[in-house]
Amino acid sequence: MTQHTVHRFDEELENIRNRVMGMGGLAEQQLNNALQALIVGDSALAKTVKKNDRQMNQMDLEINKNCTLLLARRTPVAFDLRLVLSASKIVNDLERIGDESKKIAKVALMGFQSTQDTGPASSLEDMGEQVKRMLHKSLDALARFDALSASELYKEDRKVNNYYNAILGDMLITTMRGKHQNTSDILCICWVTRALERIGDHCRNIGEHVIYLVKGEDVRYAHFTEDPGNAPEQLP
Repeated sequence: MTQHTVHRFDEELENIRNRVMGMGGLAEQQLNNALQALIVGDSALAKTVKKNDRQMNQMDLEINKNCTLLLARRTPVAFDLRLVLSASKIVNDLERIGDESKKIAKVALMGFQSTQDTGPASSLEDMGEQVKRMLHKSLDALARFDALSASELYKEDRKVNNYYNAILGDMLITTMRGKHQNTSDILCICWVTRALERIGDHCRNIGEHVIYLVKGEDVRYAHFTEDPGNAPEQLP
């Protein structure tokens, strides 16, 4: 980050960045706790996830307010402008990740455990680990302004999608063969799988915002993320 003549401007930019990273840390904690609650059937932990979702929402509001005020007072340009715009978009994705984690916690509160003998449900834990790695990688790329690492999230999201398709496919086959009698288990697996798939999408979005921040290029529809070498050089 560049240094400005007005030191207060630097402090405001750093404050926004720190708040975004703090929200990212909470998003990681929410996902970890939700998955842990699902695995071991910990209802107390699941309730904590639901409670902390309010904090995620509040952080989203406060960071967006700070971004708006900074745009109005400082009229940033170049990298500084991209930092503020990206921060506003990233916190939206983090808030959505919090929402999806809360959905997983709700499933845990219904008494479902991913470790029970329900066929395709055994793959949920592996999918959860993949999504956790993806979230950590997206936040690490943001912290280090690493566009190359951010671009790799596109391929990581494909792995999550493969889990999603495989689990739902196995569930469909199992159901058609009449091996599943518990409709509640089927719905729980579908809800959790969908929530994890959506979190993967939001992690990929964060990666795209990091590329925009560093490179100054919007790659949401250009598929530059498939080949990082196609990305333009860093802008001022």
